[in-house]
Amino acid sequence: MRRLVIIIAGLITIFAIIFFASQIRNFHKRIFGYVELSYHPEPFWVSKIFNKNGDAKGILSTCLYGNCNAKGFKERYVDSVLQSKKHALGILPGWQYRVYMAPNITSDILERFLKENFEVYVMNRVPKGNEGMLWRFYPAAEALPFLSVDADDDIAERNKFEPFYPDHVKKWLLADTPFFQKRLSWINLFVPISGGCWGGKGNCIPDIKQRIERYDNSWFGADEAFLTKEIWPMFKDKGYYKTPTGIREVAFVLGIVISALTIILLITIVILKLKSRRKSRVQFR
Repeated sequence: MRRLVIIIAGLITIFAIIFFASQIRNFHKRIFGYVELSYHPEPFWVSKIFNKNGDAKGILSTCLYGNCNAKGFKERYVDSVLQSKKHALGILPGWQYRVYMAPNITSDILERFLKENFEVYVMNRVPKGNEGMLWRFYPAAEALPFLSVDADDDIAERNKFEPFYPDHVKKWLLADTPFFQKRLSWINLFVPISGGCWGGKGNCIPDIKQRIERYDNSWFGADEAFLTKEIWPMFKDKGYYKTPTGIREVAFVLGIVISALTIILLITIVILKLKSRRKSRVQFR
């Protein structure tokens, strides 16, 4: 009986961890596109533009907001974007790296980006929560192809586990599909479009800004819930180029399947043992 109690307690613990992890990271909202309408939207617009490049062949779009004096902010975001530009533009020549920046980002950070020839779009106000995460989608309304990029991600990083991102961008640009979807990282495997892993060709979503402003985007994961709700149907309707699935993702899926089968097996064993005990008691009586 003690073993049964331990097994049941373990299963309850596993389900509780999965449930609370989903709540904290809002995975269920990101997967199914659960978004709330914004009844009192405060629109964003670009108040200043620096280093506008009229000869760009494409746009790598990212965003920078938050407390830039917080510990690790510059290392995780500022330095990562600067490093990513050095790698990516060497492989995608003629493309322009653009940063949508909150107005409270300090002048020393701004100067670093200007010195490295980034396009910098300074927004009109400081975002509430994670609203700024969706600024990087704005180029979907422009004439050039674009890619939405995470500020803390080096898109040109190559290793044995992942397909090479820019190589697939080149193939996509030659294909007849309007949208691009990078193979989702393992943590976002069930989210249709990851915020820093997609792109589109010129004028693919002319009303992208109006679509964004319909919703409350202040909570973590709102960018991907928006993509699931509004943009994923376009992907399926108009077509998209998807990079191949990597080894990590296959291993992750297999791990989930094995874990699920193990849980089902344990539950089955518990049920059978309980039935056996009840049957034995009845026979004994």
